[in-house]
Amino acid sequence: MAITVDEIEARLQGIALFRSLSDQDISQLAEKMRYERHPPGSVIVRQGERGEALYIIHSGEVKVWVSGARGEAITRALVPAGNVFGETALLTGAPRNATVETVTATELLRLGKDDFDRLLSRRPDLRQDIIVRPEARKRLQGVKLFSRLSEKDMERIAKQIGIVYYPRGSTVCQEGEIGTAFYIIDSGELRSYTAEEVARGELGRLLKAGDAFGETSLLVGEPRDATVQVIQDAELLYINKAEFSRLISGYPGIRNRLVMRHDIEMRLKAPSFKWQEEGEDTVWFSRRHWYIFARSIFSSVLVWLLVGLVLLFTLFSYGIPTLKTTTRYGILIAIAIFLFIVLRYRRLLAFPGRFLWVWWVVSLIAILAGLWIILSTFLKLPSASIATILLTPYLLLLAGALIWLYIDWRNDYFVVTSRRIVHVEVIQFFYRKREEARLDKIQDVDVSIGIIGGLLGFGHVRVDTAGLGAGSVTFSYVPAPEMVREQIFAQRRHAQVRAKTEARADLRNDLLRELGHVEPPRPEEFLPRATTAPSVSLGKLLFDGLRSILPQSWLRKGKAKADREIWRKHWIFLLRKTALPLSLSIIFGLVWVLGMVFTIGTAGETLGLPFVLSFIFLSSLIVSFLWCAWEFYLWNNDLYIVDENNIVTSKRIPILRKQETSQSSLGVIQNVTMIVPSWWSSLIKLGHVTIETARDEFEFHNVYDPDAVNQEISRRMGAFEERRRQEERERLKTDLREYIVVYDTITKGERSSREGT
Repeated sequence: MAITVDEIEARLQGIALFRSLSDQDISQLAEKMRYERHPPGSVIVRQGERGEALYIIHSGEVKVWVSGARGEAITRALVPAGNVFGETALLTGAPRNATVETVTATELLRLGKDDFDRLLSRRPDLRQDIIVRPEARKRLQGVKLFSRLSEKDMERIAKQIGIVYYPRGSTVCQEGEIGTAFYIIDSGELRSYTAEEVARGELGRLLKAGDAFGETSLLVGEPRDATVQVIQDAELLYINKAEFSRLISGYPGIRNRLVMRHDIEMRLKAPSFKWQEEGEDTVWFSRRHWYIFARSIFSSVLVWLLVGLVLLFTLFSYGIPTLKTTTRYGILIAIAIFLFIVLRYRRLLAFPGRFLWVWWVVSLIAILAGLWIILSTFLKLPSASIATILLTPYLLLLAGALIWLYIDWRNDYFVVTSRRIVHVEVIQFFYRKREEARLDKIQDVDVSIGIIGGLLGFGHVRVDTAGLGAGSVTFSYVPAPEMVREQIFAQRRHAQVRAKTEARADLRNDLLRELGHVEPPRPEEFLPRATTAPSVSLGKLLFDGLRSILPQSWLRKGKAKADREIWRKHWIFLLRKTALPLSLSIIFGLVWVLGMVFTIGTAGETLGLPFVLSFIFLSSLIVSFLWCAWEFYLWNNDLYIVDENNIVTSKRIPILRKQETSQSSLGVIQNVTMIVPSWWSSLIKLGHVTIETARDEFEFHNVYDPDAVNQEISRRMGAFEERRRQEERERLKTDLREYIVVYDTITKGERSSREGT
C-alpha cells in the first residue's frame, strides 16, 4: 500500500542528508518522491549502470554487493530502513559502483534525476544545501589541517564532504589497511587504538565530536596507523582521497595552505624514482648534510689556492728566470713522467675514489709549470703575459671544480620507501652505484653521531641485514639520523601490520561468507575513484614504432622464457672475444677467394696462390671461423637467470658436458647492489649487479642495462614474498577450518551425550 506525503516528509526529516533543508524544501522534495515496493531478491540498481535516481529505504533491508575479479558476488553491506543509497550517482551522474538487491520485502522512495534537476532549476542553491551542510563547514573550520584555508577553499572542500552513520560496536577502519578517506566526527564517540597498545593493556585514545582522523590516508595514502571503533552511535563526515586529490590538482594553492604534520609534508615533497615499483611510495628522501659540501669546498679551495699560488709564485720569483735551458728540459721531462704515472697508474695511487681529484689538481699545477717553462724559454714572453695566460684558465678550472663538487654532492642521495631502503652514489659521468635492502630483510639499525654531528645535526645510520658480504647499507652524514631510524622501523612495522591485517581480513571475509554474514559498510568503497589517462611521450611512440618494424630479439634487453628472465654478458664482451678470430676469418677468406679467382691464367699458367698456400689459407679460414663460433658458444651459455622462485648463475659447455651452476631462493636475498663503474660503461649501459644472501654472493658481471636487471630482481623478490604470504594465509585458513570442524564435532558429541543422559 502506498504511503502518504506526510509520511514521506517525516522520513525525509529523519535523514541526515536532508537535515539542513527547510520545511518548504522538504515538502517540495516529498512531492517528487515515487513510492516503490519490491519483493525479496529484486535488483534495484546494477553495478556499472548510469545512475539516474536516489533511493530511500522506507522499510525492509537491502544488500550491497560488487562483482569480484572472477565474477563472483562479494557482499559489502546490509543496509536497513532509514538509509539512503544512490545519492552519488544522483549528484554526479557517475556509473553505479555496486549492485543493490533487496533481502526482504522492501519499500523504497525514489527521486529521479529529472525531477531533481527541475527542482534545482527553481532552487539552484538547493544542491549546495544538500551537499554542504552548515554544520559541515563549522566542523571543517575546527580541524587543524584546514585552519589556514580561505573561505573559498573551505567551500570547495566542503563540497567533497559525505556523511555516514555507524552504530555502536562498528569498526570504521582497521590498523594496517590502506585508507582512502579522512573522517571528522559530527556526533558520537569512538576509540582509536593500535595493536601495541592492546598488547600493553592500554585503552587507546577517545575521539569525540569535532575530532578528526585519517590525515595520512587523505594526503599520502598511507596504511591506517590505528583501528577506530565506535563506542556510541556516530555520524561521521568524510572526504574521499580520490576526490580530494582531484580538487587540489585543480587548485594547487590549497595544498600549500594545509597545516600538515612535518613527516607528511616531507613525504609530499619527496621525489619519485624510475626504479620504484607500482604502489611503492617515497617516505623519506635526503642528501648528505650540507656540512659535507662545505667541507669539500673548503678543502678544494685550500688545495687549489695554496699549492697553486705557492708553486706559481716560486716559479715566477725565483725559479724560471735563473734556470738554465738544460735544467728546464729536465723539469719538462720530469713533469711528463709524472703525468704518465698519474694517468697510467692512477688506480694504484694512495688517493682512490673521491680523493682522486687531488691528483688532478697536482697534475694541473705540473702542466701549468710546464707551460710556464715553454712560454718563457721558446716564445720569450714577458712574465706578466705568461702569468695572465696561465692564471686565467687556472681560475676558470677552479670555478669548474667548485661546480663539480656541488653536482657531486647533489647526485648522492638516500631513500626510504614503503618497501625498501636505497642508497645511490654517483660520480658524474664516471661511476654510479645503487645498493638496497627490502624492509623485511632488515635485522638492526644503528645510529652513530660524532661531536660535530651532534652540534650540526647529522650522523651515520647503518642498516644491517644477513647478507654474506658487507651485509649492511650505510646512510652516511644524513640529517636527523634518529628520525631516519624511526622512519625505517615505522615503515617496517607498517608493512608487518599491513600483512597481518590483510591476512586477518582475508580470513574473516572467508568465514563471514561461509556463515552468511556481511561486513559493515565502508563509505569510501562506494565513491567514484579518480582516474588519470596515461601520458605517452614522443620517445615512447618512436620506440613502439621501431618495435613494430625491427625484430624483437634486437630490442630485447634480456631473454624471457615463460616465467623467467635470462641475461648474458654485454654484447661488447662478445665483440671483444670474437674481434680477433672474426678479423682473421675475413682476412683469410679474402686472400683465399682472391687466390682462387686469379689462379688460372688464360694460357693455363698459375698466376695466383700455389695449391699448398691456398690450402693453408682455407684451413686458417675454417679454424678462425670455428674459433669465432666457439667464443660465441661460450658467451651464449654464460647465463644469469631469475625466475618466480630462484636466482641462478650458470656457466655451461654442453659439448664437454661441463656446467657450473649456483642457485638460491629469492626469499633469502638480503641486499642487491648495482654498479656502473665508468663513463664508458654508462655510455653503453654496462654494469654489475651483486646479490647477497646469508650464505652466497651472486655476481651478475658485465650485464647490459644493470638498472633494468636490478629492477627486475627487486620486482620478482616482492612478488615472491607476496606469494609466500598468500600461501601462508591459505595454509592458515585450512588449519583453522580443520580446527573448527574438529571443535564442532566435539561440541556436537558432547551435546548429544548430555541430551542422551
